[in-house]
This record gives sequence, C-alpha cells and structure tokens, in this order.
Amino acid sequence: MNINLLNFYENFKIYFINIFSKSSIEDGKIKRFWFLKKNKKLSNFSKWLNRWIYSTNHKYIGILYLCFALLMGIIGATLSLMIRLELLTPGHLFLNNDSQVYNVIITAHGLIMIFFMVMPALLGGFGNLFVPLMLGAPDMAFPRLNNLSFWLLIPSIILLITSTFVEVGVGTGWTVYPPLSSIPAHSGAAVDLGIFSLHLAGLSSLLGSINFITTIYNMRVYKMDMFEMPLFTWSILVTTILLLLSLPVLAAGITMLLTDRNFNTSFFLHSGGGDPVLYQHLFWFFGHPEVYILILPAFGIISHIISTMCQKYIFGYFGMVYAILSIGILGFLVWAHHMYTVGMDVDTRAYFTAATMIIAIPTGIKIFSWLATIFLGNFVFNTTILFVFAFLFLFTLGGLTGIVLSNSSLDIALHDTYYVVAHFHYVLSMGAVFGIFAGFFYWMDSLFGSHIIISNKFVGNKEIISPYKDGFYYSSKNPFIKGFLKFTGLTHIFFQSKVNEYIKVLNFKYFNSGRVWLNSTSIFDDTYTTAFLLMLFIGVNITFFPMHFLGLAGMPRRIPDYPDAFELLNSISSFGSMLSFLALIFFLFLVIFSIKLQKRSIFPLYKLQLNLKKASKKNDILIRNLQILSTNKVDSTIYKFIAEMEFDKVNKFYQFKEEIYK
Repeated sequence: MNINLLNFYENFKIYFINIFSKSSIEDGKIKRFWFLKKNKKLSNFSKWLNRWIYSTNHKYIGILYLCFALLMGIIGATLSLMIRLELLTPGHLFLNNDSQVYNVIITAHGLIMIFFMVMPALLGGFGNLFVPLMLGAPDMAFPRLNNLSFWLLIPSIILLITSTFVEVGVGTGWTVYPPLSSIPAHSGAAVDLGIFSLHLAGLSSLLGSINFITTIYNMRVYKMDMFEMPLFTWSILVTTILLLLSLPVLAAGITMLLTDRNFNTSFFLHSGGGDPVLYQHLFWFFGHPEVYILILPAFGIISHIISTMCQKYIFGYFGMVYAILSIGILGFLVWAHHMYTVGMDVDTRAYFTAATMIIAIPTGIKIFSWLATIFLGNFVFNTTILFVFAFLFLFTLGGLTGIVLSNSSLDIALHDTYYVVAHFHYVLSMGAVFGIFAGFFYWMDSLFGSHIIISNKFVGNKEIISPYKDGFYYSSKNPFIKGFLKFTGLTHIFFQSKVNEYIKVLNFKYFNSGRVWLNSTSIFDDTYTTAFLLMLFIGVNITFFPMHFLGLAGMPRRIPDYPDAFELLNSISSFGSMLSFLALIFFLFLVIFSIKLQKRSIFPLYKLQLNLKKASKKNDILIRNLQILSTNKVDSTIYKFIAEMEFDKVNKFYQFKEEIYK
C-alpha cells in the first residue's frame, strides 16, 4: 500500500470513528477530504452518520437506546390497545373470530415490551448514560461492542415484526411453549423467525452485560470501593450478572426447539421420546431471573431519586446492596413456580412455594428502606417524586398478589387466569415502566437543557453555607454544574469525602457540610407532567385492577371471547386501556413541544468527551469525577460560562487548571 493511500485510509478511519472529530477538523488536526469540501450536504450527512450510526460514545448510544425504547413502547402499547378493544364486548369485535391473530398480537405485545422496550430503556438507555459517569469512567470498557449491542436490536426487531406477517404468525405467547410452537401447530417459518429474533436480542443483551460487568469491575475511579458505588450502579451490575447466567439457558432451549422443528430431533416431542416440560424448565430458568432483570434497574433509579429529592442518604445502604444481591441469587432458585400445573409432586411444590415467599424479604427491605428515607425527608414535590410514590404503591400491590400466587395450592386454581395478568402487569407495566418515567423526568431535563439550583438546605445540624440568600443559581447551559451534580452519583457516600475538593475547584465558598443538595426545575411544566402522571396512574389502575376479579372468577388468558357475565369488568378494563393510551399520546406531545420550545443547551451533557491524556496521576481522581475539566473541546465554553457567572476567583481556577495539565 503506497503512502498516500495509507494516509487516506487513516484519515478516513479517524473521521468516521471519532465521534468528536468536528473540533479536531476545525483545529486542522484532521484534513477534510476534497469531496467533503465541495459537497456541504455530504459533509453534514457524514457528520450525522458519524455521530449516530458509528458512535462509540456511551451518551449517544444511551440516547439511541432510549429513542428505540420509546418507539417500541408506542408499538407495544398500540398492540395492547388492540387486545383490549377486542375484549371490550363479548363476541368478536374486529378479528372476525380469528383466535390465532389475537394470540399473534399478544405474543408480539409481550416480546416487544420485554425485550425491546423495558430492557433497552433501563439497561441500554439509563445504564449507558449514567453508569460510566457515576463510576468516573471515561466511557464503557468496550465502546465498539457497545455500539454493536445496540445495532443488533434492529435486525432482531425486524425479524420479529416479519414473523407476525409470515403465514399464520407466531401465536404461541411470549413463552413459545411446545407442542404449540412445534410443526403440527405452527408449520410455517414464523416461529423460526421469532426464534432467530430472540437469538439476536439475547446476543445483544449478552454483549451489553459483558460490557457493563467489565466497566463496573475495572473502570471505577481511583480508590472507589465496590461498597461506595451508587445503588443504581449496583442494580445494573446484578442485573447484568443475571443476564449473563440466564440467557445461555434460554438460547439452548430455543435452539433445541429450532432443531425439533427443522432437523427432526425430539428434545421436546413426546412421540420421539422427548419431554415438553423440559422446555418449560429451560425457559423459566431464564424467564424468572428475567423479571428481576426488568425491575432491578428501576430499583436503582428509585433509590437514586429518593436520596436526591429527600436530601438524605439512602437508609441502610449496605442492607439495600445485600437485598439486591439476595434478589439476584434467589431469582435463580424459584423458576418452577410458573409450572405448578405440570404435575410436580407435593414436596417440589412445597419447596418452590417457600423459596418464592422468601424473595419477599429482601424486596420488603428495599420498600421499607425507601420509606425510611422518605420519612421526615425535606423533599421537593415535583413530578419525579410523585412518580416514585406511584411506583412504591403499584409495585407493592403487585408484590402482594405475587405472594398470593406463590402458594401452589392457590396458583393451581389461578394459573392462566387474568389474576396472573394483573399481577405481572402491576410489577412490570406499573413498576418498571413507572421507574422508567421517574428516571426520565429526573435526568432528561438536564440532557435537554434545564436549570440547576444549589439551594440552602440543612443536613443534620450543619447548614450548607451560600454567598447568596436564596442559594446559587446557575444556567443549565453550563455543563460544568450538570456533570458535577446530577450525573456523578453525588447522591452517595463516596463523594462526601471528595465534595470539598470539588467545591474548591468550582470556586464556591469552602464549606464543611460534606454534602451538596440540588433542586432541578424541569424543562417540562409541572402542571402538564402532573396531569400526565394522573392520567397514566388512573388509566393503568382502571385497566388492571378489575383483572384481579376476572381472574378470581375464572376468566382464562389468551382467549378472545368470554361469557356475558364478565362484560362489565372487561369493559371497565378496556376503557382504562384507552385512557392509558391517551396519556401516552399526551406524553409524546409533551416531550416534542417541550424540546422544541425550550431554549436548547449550547453544550448538552451528552456531547462531552473525556480525554485523560493530559491528566496527572495526582489529579486523576478529581478529573475523572468532574469529567468536564479535561475535555479539551469545551475549555473555552467553561471559561465563558465562569466569566458570565461572575465568580470572584476565576484566576485561581485558571491556575488550578494549569497545575493539572503540567
């Protein structure tokens, strides 16, 4: 390869891989190509391609995950509305007496909501955005693997959507049980496409899990102990370990099902010596940890929000950590409580009943620790804390019905009725999803551009001293403040010992409280966000609360028709679903117009990049936690904002910066 071609290749590689190449180009470090100079549209397209498609930056990838989850949430909610419209009245409303189509809709709804909405939002979205920042890491351990983890979801969802339109579709439910998923019942290629979709989604989660575990173990800031991490980071760590251990079992099960369908094996075919119940064991060995995979990151978000909003350390930090670990361990020991009706002996059912009930203990520890933190907390009433209260109520109610279903004697009567549907929707549709919304309103205001207030508050007997009567007020356009407070995990004890160093750097008065609290005003008007919360809260309760009574009365799942006796409760449930869907539409308009009308941040947080080349070992911990100090691209932006805010000691800041870069 001649030298000119080699230089062109290197420039090309750097240009398309380096997400922050714009500043480098402007500085003359990377020469533009001749065709980019002449074609501005092509240049803009290449920048867009570079920023979103080829991105290896955890903040961009996190935003991609959140946008993807939002789109999938809309599709999944639309499918759920179709289900409830069909059940609005007895008889068939629009499916023309086709139960297969009804079950295809149910399958697509379940798979999309679990694998393409909740998991990408909590793990991929919030996890990618905030875990590196909370650890003081420059990025994820494997940035390109991070990019691959996201883009594997695209062919996966394409395969799943395609499967619903191939022949009769996948009408097996999200569990894909044989013999219903075997050739006699589903002879077309639909189930095969669905299995391939699950393979790709599982591979995406597996690669992401490896990335998170490596990042959390190896990339914590200097001297940060495991038990000094924020609880959100702990929840992500346990979640990814659960994924790493459980997904290969699912992959084995669905691969055996694939060979049964296409290569004449008999793993699950009774006539060939196989056992259909084996598939259920394999699936639920993954499936039960999966429900904790869905809810644990939401636990971490709720812990983070409660600590910040109530301006207190989370009550019983070590107890909360051990509760998360206990939930993770016990989650692998209770899978067969989904299978009480397959003919297990009484001793096995007794074990799984007892083990399932024991899970209520660490979960109860978390609930009461949250309540203890809230108790006498000096919290700020806004939409975020209201979502937290809604989460606590709804998740607790769902947990109580879970205790009911853990009893094998009761579950044999309630299995596959709407009581089970009500239970898992209370813990997922109203637990995990409310956790997602709480995290959105808590964090996204800072990403979109809002205002941060550091206020005068009392912490124990110590007052945070402020040079102004009403507290510091800073424009959210300053990424300095945003990176410092909202995203570094300052809500945890590790930063107590470091906070005074940060305050010196930020040129605040030196005060010895050891703690800084923040209030955040959202880009969203609280009136509208509270209206959305009420609509959603009322809608989901009207939808799912009547299902408890339908289940107790014996109405079975996955049947598109029912006796006239169930009409009233089904009609109420369907109207609640319509209200929930209207709330979702209202939320979309709220987000779109808020972002459009809001004065955008000149330098949003997700555009920051950490460059530690100039950082000395002495100041490494300080820089890695402040993030922004060593970001070459925004040096001038920082100085500009510091000057605008009229700090008294700007010169000292410059001197400190020079000392760091010596």
